[in-house]
Amino acid sequence: MKVVCGTDFSTSAAKAANAAAALAAAGRDTLSLVHVLDLSRYEAPSKKLVAHLAEARRARLWQEAQRLRKANLFVEEHLVQGRPAEELASFAIKFKANLIILSSRGHTAPIWWPVGSVAEQVALHATVPTMVVRDEQVFKAWASGKQTLRVFVGYGFCAASEAALRWVRRLAEVGPCQISVVSLAWPPQDSWRLGIGDQLFALSASPVVPAALERCLEEACDAFLGGSKVRIRVEPACGRPDSQLIGLARSAEADLVVLGGSLRRGAEQFWLGSVSRGVFYYAPFNVACVPLPRSRSGRNLANEDRNRRDQATSMAGNRAKAAA
Repeated sequence: MKVVCGTDFSTSAAKAANAAAALAAAGRDTLSLVHVLDLSRYEAPSKKLVAHLAEARRARLWQEAQRLRKANLFVEEHLVQGRPAEELASFAIKFKANLIILSSRGHTAPIWWPVGSVAEQVALHATVPTMVVRDEQVFKAWASGKQTLRVFVGYGFCAASEAALRWVRRLAEVGPCQISVVSLAWPPQDSWRLGIGDQLFALSASPVVPAALERCLEEACDAFLGGSKVRIRVEPACGRPDSQLIGLARSAEADLVVLGGSLRRGAEQFWLGSVSRGVFYYAPFNVACVPLPRSRSGRNLANEDRNRRDQATSMAGNRAKAAA
């Protein structure tokens, strides 16, 4: 598993680098340690200042890489210039990485945290999975074979969720994982997708929709997890879905939460994007966000989801008129 880890040399970034080193070592692959020199913080910096900053940051980057190399890991160090989120996302593409790892907090001033951390901005732009690390110890124990990684997947029956399962399968091939896949059942939303017309206006818990969703969930896990042992669970949706998923993951004692979908709020991804963003930002544990595939098949699946929503809206309108 090729891993890119962004660092700003903060304490949190060092912990994220430890997790990145553990994942790269477990996959017997390379770790690229990247620091982005952001000159936008300086007003008209001189060439002398830029050279001084680059030399100082390069020295600190080498020191951090040397620290990680003590674990007999091959570490590449890269100093790039630009805006951190955009440069890290671009570097991951060039490096053909499987994962970008970042800390939840760095040297960014607290006043800017509500606007979005660098980790959130990377997840917004990246075309590869982005993981925010809040507990590096679980990855170190997992990589050394001392612990099974408890992976919790929030599944939304869409192309991005399928991509999340594929990525978890690759993770399980690297080391032992205990996988739980959970879907939230909301009858008005799920009934049209399952072709259960009489549930369109059912807001209360019904055994029909959850049972059908559970069967679909089993089929998805069989198809995308390659026969891995999986715990599946369908829960009735109540309140904010991001808060509910965080609570369920906490009950499952998850080490890592995996969600499909980027943090952008496009027309197809408004619900999915907002849920991913909420979990990514507020969850107290490690979270990985797997973006929607950029392939034609991924776009087609997203379009199919949108078409089914349109059909459901039309059906609901016709029934409402008939009832009136």
